[in-house]
Amino acid sequence: MMTAVQCLGESFGVDISSDSDKQQYSLAPASLLQIIDVFSKTKAKAGPAKAAPTAAAAGASSTTPSMSTAGPSKTAGSDDKSEADKKAEAEGLKAKGNALMGQKLYDSAIEHYTQAIALDPNPVYYSNRAAAWGGLGKHEKAVEDAESAISIDPKFAKGYSRLGWVCVHWSRCCVLI
Repeated sequence: MMTAVQCLGESFGVDISSDSDKQQYSLAPASLLQIIDVFSKTKAKAGPAKAAPTAAAAGASSTTPSMSTAGPSKTAGSDDKSEADKKAEAEGLKAKGNALMGQKLYDSAIEHYTQAIALDPNPVYYSNRAAAWGGLGKHEKAVEDAESAISIDPKFAKGYSRLGWVCVHWSRCCVLI
């Protein structure tokens, strides 16, 4: 739980030990459990969430690469790679995507994260792509990727942080979730 609090504090620039920040951002008298309860009820009313695409489904899509949420089609010989090779290649693509994010080249970063997801559907890659979608102002896609990260690993705090960031920056978020 503390990791989630730290991630959220870091993501939103809030010092969790600061009394002034606690007072400014307090939701008192609401507790975290009450907020989660409201979230759960709202989500239930909105209908079931989309499941995270599998690596095979991600590789089967043939949409425009720069805006695709699915991976590129498989290249010749990609079935011959070991899982370790795929994970290593995916990590390299993530690193390139991270560098592109630093340059605010969100479309290119999305392409790299999408390719990484096609190789290894890791929640980190979905989370990073959610941040890139958010940078482009494509909040609905950011929500989808944040939810995919959470569905793969419900204990992945950064997925919740990404979802929270979208809700703070996009007023329609609470209606969709």
